[in-house]
Amino acid sequence: MNKSICGADCSQCGFGQKYNCKGCTASNGCPFGKKCFIAQYINTGGIESYSLFKEKLIE
Repeated sequence: MNKSICGADCSQCGFGQKYNCKGCTASNGCPFGKKCFIAQYINTGGIESYSLFKEKLIE
């Protein structure tokens, strides 16, 4: 099973399956060869910090 840093269910990602993505954990937050903003945010500040950031964006 592909693992994600943010908690997304990578097994449901058709794009990832098509391009044989191993998940952002295996790629150190760079799925598909590009840096993931969310993975970087979580790696820097933690999942709690990202959750707070996401809540503020939604507001």
